[in-house]
Amino acid sequence: MANSFMEQMAFPKGWLGSFILKGMNIGHRKLWEGTLQGLALPEEGRILDIGCGGGGMLHRLLREYPRLAADGLDVSETSVKESRRKNRCYGSRCTIAQGEATALPYEEGRFDLAVTTDSLYWWEDLARAFSEVHRVLKPDGRFVIGLEAIDPTDTTWSSKFERMIIHAPEEIVAYLEGAGFSDVRTDMFPKTRWVNGARFIARKAGRMEAASS
Repeated sequence: MANSFMEQMAFPKGWLGSFILKGMNIGHRKLWEGTLQGLALPEEGRILDIGCGGGGMLHRLLREYPRLAADGLDVSETSVKESRRKNRCYGSRCTIAQGEATALPYEEGRFDLAVTTDSLYWWEDLARAFSEVHRVLKPDGRFVIGLEAIDPTDTTWSSKFERMIIHAPEEIVAYLEGAGFSDVRTDMFPKTRWVNGARFIARKAGRMEAASS
């Protein structure tokens, strides 16, 4: 039962998954705040939440930025349903789809900002996924990653989840730069008993930069 519950936290499914997603919409608020803190978010434009879970962060951003539009993506069918339910009040401003980070179902240059929080551990191919994020961002668009675990030697969480891979900060930075991102920055979160994480911010080159490279 315990293993089943932990697996549901990673890949929500059915009624139990829906219940867990509602809890995550509450429990992840501090992570969302830390991930977005101090960022100059676009007043309008379009953002992408990869691994959107129960849709809580999208709901918050769309409420705070009434001219913003957003897409959410998740591999879990249950997460897609819950996120759609959570954000149906925003109508056409919010679209949720099922899919994977390694094959984003969006055209090139669609988004001003892409964000993911605590889902990177289950991305199967970081090089391919980061290249996909780079592709769908507009020139000068940013990619922001928020993680509560960044020490591969700390098995507090990885021992509880099958297929969970914790990536070291230098590994994440290397993959971001390899995908073409620049101005990559790492901000460490305050360390607690349960959190040893960081935020990563990367930028896609602007049109003039791309033309001169």
